[in-house]
Amino acid sequence: MTLLSCASTTPKQVIDPNTIAGALPMSKHCQSNLIINYNNLNDEAINSLCDNLITAHNSFHLQFQSRSRPLFNDRNKALQINVYSSREQFVTLANGHFNVPTNNNGLYVEGKSNQASNVAKIVTYVENGKAKNLVHEYIHYLNGRFNLYGDYCDSLHDDHSAPNFCQGEKPVYPHLVWWSEGIAEKFVHGNNHPTAIVAAKQKSYQLSDIFNTSYNRNSGNERVYIYSYLAVRFMLENHKNRLDRMMNLVRAGEYEAYQKMVRSWGRSMDQDFSKWLTALK
Repeated sequence: MTLLSCASTTPKQVIDPNTIAGALPMSKHCQSNLIINYNNLNDEAINSLCDNLITAHNSFHLQFQSRSRPLFNDRNKALQINVYSSREQFVTLANGHFNVPTNNNGLYVEGKSNQASNVAKIVTYVENGKAKNLVHEYIHYLNGRFNLYGDYCDSLHDDHSAPNFCQGEKPVYPHLVWWSEGIAEKFVHGNNHPTAIVAAKQKSYQLSDIFNTSYNRNSGNERVYIYSYLAVRFMLENHKNRLDRMMNLVRAGEYEAYQKMVRSWGRSMDQDFSKWLTALK
């Protein structure tokens, strides 16, 4: 008598929804080195997201004529973008998954860019069908890779909190927060930023004060984001030659020379900045 046996079956793998794989089960390669892990985005939304990133990428390199050549010793070849399905999921899981604070609207984590094994990350969430602040954070990645020598902790700011836990003090101003946040906002809004136009009429800061903006001291949402945007836009439109000299220094990691140069500007542009704010439409 022949005995028949049922073929063995493998039970379906149950993925814990609280793990990274469970929370972000889908992946999309916008480019070979640009990977998006996500959940609650349909095909149209994820394709639009990729298109926006590629447009920002091309515009950035056109603006800075970088020819997509990273700075010396920057090995952040790949960027992993992690998009949670909601703010609630982001707040609940992102800290455990990526050791990032969640009292924000998404963030960029550069890591140790000189290490070949390092993977730069953006961690954010879906709001109204879109990834929150994604282009802003993507410009941080591009600015760090092509404009600011070293990693986040090498740059000039007073942030020592998670996820970077930068060591050492950098009390001497000017810092580079105005540039980093301002250029990110410029690529998001272009010349159409109604909130900044309203703020400009208040003239809360002189240009020379904005150069001394940082994250802990000389801070605040309006100063860090709105007025930094205004300062970057003003410099791009009116003092591109000064910006070009500045970029040569920070791309080489000559941060003390950058500080010396910006301090030498003094208040020489404050009056023109004030007139520019008045005329801004």
